[in-house]
Amino acid sequence: MLLLVVTWLLFKTGAVWVSVAFYVLGLILGILLISQFWTLANDLYDARQAKRPFGFIGGGASLGGALGAAITALVVEEVGFFPTQVVHPDMQGVKGYNDLWPRGGAAIDLFGDAG
Repeated sequence: MLLLVVTWLLFKTGAVWVSVAFYVLGLILGILLISQFWTLANDLYDARQAKRPFGFIGGGASLGGALGAAITALVVEEVGFFPTQVVHPDMQGVKGYNDLWPRGGAAIDLFGDAG
C-alpha cells in the first residue's frame, strides 16, 4: 500500500522518469507473480497430474492477457488513468493471494481427478 501511495505522489510531480519507473516496476512484479505461481504449481502436481490443468491454465493466461489489455484500455478511456492506478494494485494483491495460497493449503482440483 505504501508503494501505491508513493507512486501516486510521484506521478503528481509530472516528472517523465516516473512513468518509466512505474512501467519497469509493473514488469518486475508481474514476472515475480508468474514465477511464484508456476513454482507452487510444480510443487503441488506431479507430471501425470499436471498434464490436464497446466494446459488449461496456460491458455487462460493467454486469453486473460489479451482481454485484460482490451478492457483496461476501455476503462482508462472512460475514467482516466489515476482512478485505475488506485484499483490495480489491490486487484493484483487479491489475484496473487488466490493463486499462491489455495484454500486449506492444498491444490485446488479443477477437474476432480487428483488423488
